[in-house]
Amino acid sequence: MAFLAVSTQAQDPAPAPSASSTPAPNPPAPDYADMLTKALDEGFEGFQKAEPATPEEFRDYLHLLGQIVEMKTSKEKQAKRTQALLSQTAEAEAAIANFKPPVINADSGLDAFDSARLDLWQALNWLAALEKIAESRTEQNRISFEELKKAQSELQALQNAGNPSTPQLAWQRKLQDLRVAVAYAEHQARTDSSFLHADMKLQKARIKMANKYLDHLKGHVV
Repeated sequence: MAFLAVSTQAQDPAPAPSASSTPAPNPPAPDYADMLTKALDEGFEGFQKAEPATPEEFRDYLHLLGQIVEMKTSKEKQAKRTQALLSQTAEAEAAIANFKPPVINADSGLDAFDSARLDLWQALNWLAALEKIAESRTEQNRISFEELKKAQSELQALQNAGNPSTPQLAWQRKLQDLRVAVAYAEHQARTDSSFLHADMKLQKARIKMANKYLDHLKGHVV
């Protein structure tokens, strides 16, 4: 097992609604991968035909899109890993419920005891590490939430500026809206603890199983 950043579950990264937004049907989530591919294919000169972007803004646009695409891919992989952990936990719990003491002899008893003791040690240490990760998430969540609020505030300022809207202002709003989408996706990734909790549940099941073996074996080995 290895330490993994906890990701989001089922929703695509999307900008959190601003205070001034009016109720409306939820639009389909933007296809950020397609937007990135299109911008790369067009290049800066082609992109400038539609948006009054500077070279620095175009690079920022590509970077933001790349972040969202990467986080979406990571989230999908994380969801699969979470499901795998849940399946392993279900198997472990079924084995605990239907526990059958192992048949041992003079040659296999000590090896079985050492194996169970090693399993217990590994599960206990991994669970302790996961609990430390859980404790550190509170500060990470606070930081990501502050970053999201800042991005939303800057977007709100752009939405309130200029009337009527100019092409340059419309582009700045679009770019800032993308920054909000990135901040929101990062906040989702940091606050989603489903993978962490699934791993902790699995380790607790492994600890219980190892103790069952040890309780049975300790009276049969020297």
